[in-house]
Amino acid sequence: MSISNDKTVNNNHHTTIRTEVPILFTTWNRQTLTATLLHIEAKQINVNSDAKITITIQLDFTTCQHMLHNYFFHTLPGCFIANTDFTPGQWITATLLLQPGIAKTLLASSNDAETVLAALLSDQLPNNGTSPLLDESYWFLLEASQLVELPIALQSQVLLRQSIRTNWLTLLYATAINKHVITTNLSLLPQITQHLNAEQLNYEEMDDDLLRIAFESVKQQRWLLLLHVDQKNQTIETYSIFPQLISVAEQPTLALQLLQLQQQLESGSFELDQDGELRFRLALACPSNKVERTAFQTLLGSQMQVMKLLQQVVQMGK
Repeated sequence: MSISNDKTVNNNHHTTIRTEVPILFTTWNRQTLTATLLHIEAKQINVNSDAKITITIQLDFTTCQHMLHNYFFHTLPGCFIANTDFTPGQWITATLLLQPGIAKTLLASSNDAETVLAALLSDQLPNNGTSPLLDESYWFLLEASQLVELPIALQSQVLLRQSIRTNWLTLLYATAINKHVITTNLSLLPQITQHLNAEQLNYEEMDDDLLRIAFESVKQQRWLLLLHVDQKNQTIETYSIFPQLISVAEQPTLALQLLQLQQQLESGSFELDQDGELRFRLALACPSNKVERTAFQTLLGSQMQVMKLLQQVVQMGK
């Protein structure tokens, strides 16, 4: 087997490898799951030599559905914190976490991703046997995601993914990882999801910096809110997408009405493209990478009020 690997050594306790090699997992019911191994990360996370090993694999849609249906990789219904429906015919990327005790043993003598790679490759074992590390019960699904199409106006700005996520990282590393994260992690996304959970709002994590929320309007129309995290500029950008396209005949009149409304707003902007998609963009600055809950509530409330107003304006123009 010919394999091309790209290894990165971040420090003595953290290494990664990028590769592209087929692997075959064995399951609890004596089935197999075919995947492509794309990435390995090996990391010692504290002075007690606790270790964390994650791998990224690629699956086809059918294999992913089979995985979820049979609860492979511990995909139990109660472990999901974000869910979605994947699109048939498109590839799905999944991140798996190795059982902590096995990870600690495997990296006891070497915090090296190459050690993990060697353990995964069955053709390096005697008699071409199957690697014990490819037992799916040793791995826990953290996330599975799939690329989706964005509205035309956003395609050049962000890459959108729809994903499912579990809480296995928190459950398995409650003391080893979470204490460290609480004191050092100033990223915006975890703070946003915490606020959304507090508001009991369902959301989908589409990418590392993008969330999607679906709302129901007073007329039972579903509209979407996209939250894009700009970590570098300490900003949250939100886009509310009107549930109906505006016809070509209605666009000139509506554009004038939006211009009048725009002048009354203290912040935010309306966007209407030639395809008839209507959006409202509103941003929230987060100094020192802190998302204040009151400010975040105001951000969501403003988007909801504007969408209700747009529904009235569009209806009056018909």
